[in-house]
Amino acid sequence: MIIGATVGPYQVLEKLGEGGMGEVYRARDTKLGREVALKVLPAALAGDPDRLARFRREAQVLAALNHPNIAQLYGFEDTGATHALVMELVEGATLADRIAQGPVPVDEALAIARQIAEALEAAHEHGIVHRDLKPANIKVREDGTVKVLDFGLARAVDPISTASGDAMNSPTLTAHATQLGMILGTAAYMAPEQAKGKPVDRRADIWAFGVVLFEMLTGQRAFKGEDVSDVLAAVLRQEIDWSALPAGTPPRIRRVLERCLERDPKRRLRDIGDVWIGLDAPADAPPAPAPALTAGRQPHGIARWLPWIAAVVIAAASVTWSIVRTPPPQPQLVTRSVSHLKDFSAFVNISRDGTKLVYTTASGGSSFLTLRMLDQFEGKPIPGTEGGLFPIFSPDGQWIAYSTASQPSKIRKIPLTGGTSIALCDGGVGNGATWGEDDTIVFSGGKGLMRVAASAGTPQPLTTVDAAKGEAAHIRPQFLPGGTRLLFTIMPIKSADGEQFAVLDLVKGGYRAVAKGGVNGQYTASGHLTYLRGSTLFAMPFDLGRLAVAGGEVPVIELVSTTGSTGTGDYSFSNAGLLAYVADESANRGTTLAWADRKGKTSILPGEAQKTWGTGRLSPNGRLVANRFSDDKGGADMWVLDVQRGIPTRLTFGGTHDFPVWTPDSRTVVFTGTQDGKQGLYSVPADASGKPALMLATESPAVPTSFTPDGKTLAYYQAGPDKRARILLARVGAIGQPVQPRPLHDASGAEYNAQISPDGRWVAFVSTESGTSEIYIQPFPGPGPKLRISTGGGNDPRWAQNGRELFYRTGVPAQTFMVVELLADSALPVGQPRELFQLTAGTTWDVTPDRDRFLVELTVGGRGSALALVTNWFEELRRRAPAKK
Repeated sequence: MIIGATVGPYQVLEKLGEGGMGEVYRARDTKLGREVALKVLPAALAGDPDRLARFRREAQVLAALNHPNIAQLYGFEDTGATHALVMELVEGATLADRIAQGPVPVDEALAIARQIAEALEAAHEHGIVHRDLKPANIKVREDGTVKVLDFGLARAVDPISTASGDAMNSPTLTAHATQLGMILGTAAYMAPEQAKGKPVDRRADIWAFGVVLFEMLTGQRAFKGEDVSDVLAAVLRQEIDWSALPAGTPPRIRRVLERCLERDPKRRLRDIGDVWIGLDAPADAPPAPAPALTAGRQPHGIARWLPWIAAVVIAAASVTWSIVRTPPPQPQLVTRSVSHLKDFSAFVNISRDGTKLVYTTASGGSSFLTLRMLDQFEGKPIPGTEGGLFPIFSPDGQWIAYSTASQPSKIRKIPLTGGTSIALCDGGVGNGATWGEDDTIVFSGGKGLMRVAASAGTPQPLTTVDAAKGEAAHIRPQFLPGGTRLLFTIMPIKSADGEQFAVLDLVKGGYRAVAKGGVNGQYTASGHLTYLRGSTLFAMPFDLGRLAVAGGEVPVIELVSTTGSTGTGDYSFSNAGLLAYVADESANRGTTLAWADRKGKTSILPGEAQKTWGTGRLSPNGRLVANRFSDDKGGADMWVLDVQRGIPTRLTFGGTHDFPVWTPDSRTVVFTGTQDGKQGLYSVPADASGKPALMLATESPAVPTSFTPDGKTLAYYQAGPDKRARILLARVGAIGQPVQPRPLHDASGAEYNAQISPDGRWVAFVSTESGTSEIYIQPFPGPGPKLRISTGGGNDPRWAQNGRELFYRTGVPAQTFMVVELLADSALPVGQPRELFQLTAGTTWDVTPDRDRFLVELTVGGRGSALALVTNWFEELRRRAPAKK
């Protein structure tokens, strides 16, 4: 391959080496700006369509294998006749280079062996066997980190039949074996069954692990010969020279080596985890001294057995007494702790082993992911996760997947140590995601569930929403034990129908509802189904075998934070029952109004702006803010705030009022509310010169959103007979006179927040017809085509007064503020949405007449988010929510 040539987006920089697997080059990823290793496949493989197709399938499996001690396979590139693997570029010497310098000291060898074994364990758990483990395939970086290379590729390039009896089946054991220095090495690490051409399993890797460890300790190969046949003969028959082990090698290490190097695979260690049992055993104790004998002749007959019989009787009696006197096991103590985090934090997720937490932290106008080891007091930001939301751990706890707040939203993953994150696919995990043992991620793709390989790829649909059964969306998936079934929540079209929990069979296909109760259902190892209803966490016994409820529900945790999209409950638990959740302490906080410029820099409004604000709007002339203040008694009155002087004026007294909108002349505020027992839309003069007047009585709450430029038509939304929000338009006479509503148009999903442009030509609104909340526009008053604006979620559209820009925002807690331009001379009337800034903000927001500033609502006061931990939580669930007998 020519240096400087390109393979897809990868530019070749230099040749690194070659072997039976092909040629290896250093290359630069021109898209991500990182260096990678390109492994160009040999012509024999690339020229065989069947083997090439099989290799692609194997590569897809291997690419899903993520572990810090395994060099990752990023992808597969085809450029003309060139077929190349894109792999992580690992700098440093190989283990073969290190051994060439002499035997490796025991402590250093064990440190390297531990990392090799961890890599093997991760692969074996995914059903992947290396089959070509050797020092040349292992790199040791300068910091001591070990990376195993070509993991599983031996199997990928091996001939389809592995039981042909041909010893040349080794991937590097080619027809030119005598010409390649590495060939003897490959044969030297083959398990006997592999050398005979028999099918192999993970025990072949355990044999190779033993050979590598032996070679590290001795500085020489365990099996030698002048050619391939001699080496294979040694593998099959030669006695191992155990005397080559250095003096002082702990006996436990020799025992592990002997068990790894059993020629009969049935007698060999069956699992790499067994290696740790041996290597991590306590220091070897000296052998027990022989029993002392009385001087004189040796005892004989039954006399010589009396001491042993007595010992057995005493031991049996001791065991019996121990059983009698041992008290029954005591319930584990349930403990609780709360810590207040410095910055607003949400979306907590705990690793399965319960040793670490990850959550989203918002600070300085942006969000990032924070990792806290639970043996430490404070968390640390994960580099490279700016804008990260909704993090989840990989099963081994070494990686984190998350959504991005920037648009379009993507699902990304990053190792715990930080660095360059990897984009997996478009979409988000805001409606829930689960990372399975098969290294795939299942997430809610809007309406149905989707699955994507954790190595990146095109998401594949798993479920389709059945609207005929009243289903609106499938959210909050969770892999159940065994990995062949998924628990998820079915959101209904009609809220009165209630949410359901369902189980999807990933093998047979199809799903069925198994329970009702709330959202964000999760199955626990204690045998319970936990879920949220409001901000309360409930639990009920659940029989996983029958997929049926096995007892009544019990509230177990109150005031769980539910910041975020539908069903977002900030709780997570480990396999052993450590519960972590974010406690809702919103009562301890207030908010204040501020200006934000186009870069997100904020400045607090003057005067008495610090109150419990909500749902505020800026008057068209930019001088006043209409907003509601909540009181301690549950009421909410309408106020206006002079933005120059910071002085508020109260407009209503008593009742409940919310969601104000201004008339175009900035003189009147219209809002939804209940006054003197009457529910509907009200109007009130902005200068407090009159009392609120009922414009339109409604049977259910109606929310006003905008006026036409002439002030004669009001847009608002209200739930229809099907319980979904519908946009309505009402002609308005003199303010205070009755209005006559009509629908904007027919809609297949919920629609709300209609904003009519200042020139009256367009209406922007939010629709959920795609399964997520997205921004659309269409000509006003219509009819005309509907055009989707946002690509990764959107809400709260706002027009610039010149009608040439549309603003909206998306994401929580660090919202992303977006802008899109309307193009006058274009077949497509809108441009590409682009991000302005990210900011943690509340419900109040609007645009100033000059379009240079934005009204936002910031959180102030309080103690911040409270992270609560409950140890032995499963013990509490068993006690409080026992299964029926």
